[in-house]
This record gives sequence, C-alpha cells and structure tokens, in this order.
Amino acid sequence: MKYKKKFTVRIAVAAVALAVISASGCSREKNKYGEVKLFFDELVRHQENQIKALEKAENGREAADVFMKNREILTGLIKKGKEFEARYPELQDMNNLPAELKAVSEKLDEISKKYLHITMKIMEKFRNDPFIKDALK
Repeated sequence: MKYKKKFTVRIAVAAVALAVISASGCSREKNKYGEVKLFFDELVRHQENQIKALEKAENGREAADVFMKNREILTGLIKKGKEFEARYPELQDMNNLPAELKAVSEKLDEISKKYLHITMKIMEKFRNDPFIKDALK
C-alpha cells in the first residue's frame, strides 16, 4: 500500500465534523431525523473501530495501515455528508441542532475527542517511522 496521500488530524476532525453537519439533513416527516441518527451512529462505530485498531498497532506500519483505511472510509462518508448538506442546509449550524439530535451529536463529539487523543499518541510514538511519515504527509 502506498502512503502518498495527505492525512492529518485536522483533515480527520474536519471530515467527521463535515459528515456530522452534512448528515443532519436526512429526513422523513414522521421520523425526521432517524436517518441522521443512524449516520451519526455509523460515524461513532467507525471511530470506535479505528481507535481499537490504533490501540492494537504494534508498529508504525500497522498504525499507518489504520490511517490509510480511515482515509478511505472517511472519503465515502464525506461524500454522503455532502449530499445531505446540499439537501438539508438548515442543519449546518452544529450549535443549533434539533433536540432529538443532541444526544447522538454529543456521543460523536466524545468519540471524536478520543480518536484525536489516540491519533496524537500514535503520532508521538511512531513519529520517526517512515510508514507513519508517508501516511501523514
């Protein structure tokens, strides 16, 4: 696997934030935000899986593989989020989400902080590893 694409913590956090903002627009009149909640849950599961994989990484190559897989998955989620954002622009303000989305949004914020923490830890632990350097360019 080549590690030539850029990947930074900022991109990961921005991607998750964009996906959260973008996902907020899925709706049906009866259960307007049901799809949004499912999308948030998908993001949470994804980040939980990434955290577990990074915690198990024993060397830079394994950690770099996790980062690369994360990038691939986030690319798909960002596309999905942008579609939602275009359809439902009223939910772009994360500070004014509807009450029924607050709990799942807080859950996502919490797991995003954990992901950022483990990412920084891995970057510090393997900062001189060539695979990590390539993955994080």
